[in-house]
Amino acid sequence: MGMGEPLHNYDETMKALRILADPRGFALPPRRITLSTVGLLPALERLATEPVDAESRDITSCAQRPVAG
Repeated sequence: MGMGEPLHNYDETMKALRILADPRGFALPPRRITLSTVGLLPALERLATEPVDAESRDITSCAQRPVAG
């Protein structure tokens, strides 16, 4: 966290997630990978069409509002 919004760089984020889950990569179980996002709707809609097991998805969205100063 703290490195920017991953869904702004959708293609590279998906590439990294595939490497993390690939048996020839890091072989992490997809269920153990969490994508933390502010919830960019167009990117989330695109993510929903990715060919992965629905039970292996774990997405964390931040629902904060700015504080008026």
